[in-house]
Amino acid sequence: MVVTLSRVEELFDRLVKEIGGRVVASPEPGKYLKKLREDAGITQEELARLLELRRESISRIENGTITPTLSYVRRFARVIAALKIVRELLAQEEMSMLAGQRGASFSLRLLRLCLDFSAQELKQISELGVRGYQRTKKKALRRIK
Repeated sequence: MVVTLSRVEELFDRLVKEIGGRVVASPEPGKYLKKLREDAGITQEELARLLELRRESISRIENGTITPTLSYVRRFARVIAALKIVRELLAQEEMSMLAGQRGASFSLRLLRLCLDFSAQELKQISELGVRGYQRTKKKALRRIK
């Protein structure tokens, strides 16, 4: 998936709809939400902070004790979509540098305009995205060696 800043908003909207639709269509939405969260490499605590909920609420949703509301699914999908975009932009930036090209620089300010998150939310998402990207990169390098 090649991401340019001009396509970020379009990609973000598509990812949010795709993620949200899969959660809603899932026979066990809590388990699917948990899988998506774990795949994104974030903890219940981190997700709770981003969504301004208690960690216990996240746990209850993931365990199926309570059913996620559509509002929750939308907010969750926005966070996961933003994480995916941050990681993809970081990967593209690194690939450009390795190829000796000058690619578009990763910019929180531009992402904030495109994704409609507060500065604090985007800072948290960016930090989580960078951490997840670094972890994924390390795993890939270990497999290559």
